[in-house]
Amino acid sequence: MNLWSLPWNFGEDNAPPAQESSGIWADQGSQIASFVQWQGDQWYQQADAISGAAVGQSVEMFTPASYFVGENSTTANTPMTACESDLDGDQTDLWDFSVTFTDVYFRAATSDGVEDLCGSTSDHSDVNGFISFTGFSML
Repeated sequence: MNLWSLPWNFGEDNAPPAQESSGIWADQGSQIASFVQWQGDQWYQQADAISGAAVGQSVEMFTPASYFVGENSTTANTPMTACESDLDGDQTDLWDFSVTFTDVYFRAATSDGVEDLCGSTSDHSDVNGFISFTGFSML
């Protein structure tokens, strides 16, 4: 499990590279607590293994505002949250199991727009996998 960030203009000439943190190996049933927070002029991400074989391991990453269209924590300067499972390189032919994310919680500084955004999610596939969120509710 790792953290990553793509610049707003990913794939264009002169765009900054994708960022990717080091990883935490997560076994079946592991619990990972993760958060993203605006700090000064950058986004800060942290993920901590709170149960499973990797308990106590942590990764973090800072992403400068230049990766986003805006220069503050509003509008187009909001990171997208995605949960995905991926095998890379020589491991891709070993994919013979399902991955399920359960008990996923998002907390925002305000509730402005959260219900509209999260309540309107749809199933998605990029041909390499499939994601579906069900049971959304506001706390």
